[in-house]
Amino acid sequence: MGGSLAVTIRTPDGEWHKMERWTNSSFWSFADPRFMACDNDVVSDYLDTWYEMCDAYDDGSYHETAQMAGQYCDPNGSRDKIMPSEYGIVFIDFITKTFYNMNGYTSYDGIDDVKVKLLARNMSFDDFDRDFLENIWPRINALQTLDREQGKLVQEPLKFNSLDELLKHNAALDMAAFTRYMFDMGDWKYKDFQDDSNGSLQMLAALDADGVELNDEERQGFEKFRVYEDEDME
Repeated sequence: MGGSLAVTIRTPDGEWHKMERWTNSSFWSFADPRFMACDNDVVSDYLDTWYEMCDAYDDGSYHETAQMAGQYCDPNGSRDKIMPSEYGIVFIDFITKTFYNMNGYTSYDGIDDVKVKLLARNMSFDDFDRDFLENIWPRINALQTLDREQGKLVQEPLKFNSLDELLKHNAALDMAAFTRYMFDMGDWKYKDFQDDSNGSLQMLAALDADGVELNDEERQGFEKFRVYEDEDME
């Protein structure tokens, strides 16, 4: 499935990029260590895709997927604003090395074991899947599992020396178990928030505490996010 996800990026030069993007592409971009290292080519590719689509939307030349362009480039949405969209918001600040995540589609501090299995099946005939695994396996530094007796997630250190080691370990895992390979975030601070009204307010408070300035419309976007769902549950 998937849908729209607000994505804000502040690059090391202090420039702000406030976008509305498609959820499905976000994990493949942000899990890539080259993106988190602010590799100019990788980050520029991610940004240029959106700017080119919105330029074409603005001048009326984007016809092939006009509906998608309208959804992600509509100035009435999250375009040019730091505020949640349909699935939430991701804010990546390369200046403070802080990754804020508040969305209901995926997380970016690890990769599910099932996803690794699917990529492993495809990589013999799909260069993207092989390249992705080659890039992310050195980032793995722990295994997260669900302790059913205690009812909580636990982590144990885990490192691999090669992609083959990861694939052999992954092949032996029980697919019925909730298991994730966790990433080494290096000097990044990863701040994760639940994708509901409380989580939205918590992220807003975190942005305030970290000195991120928001205008009234953006603040209201956080304050109103998923409020209707909470009202329906009362």
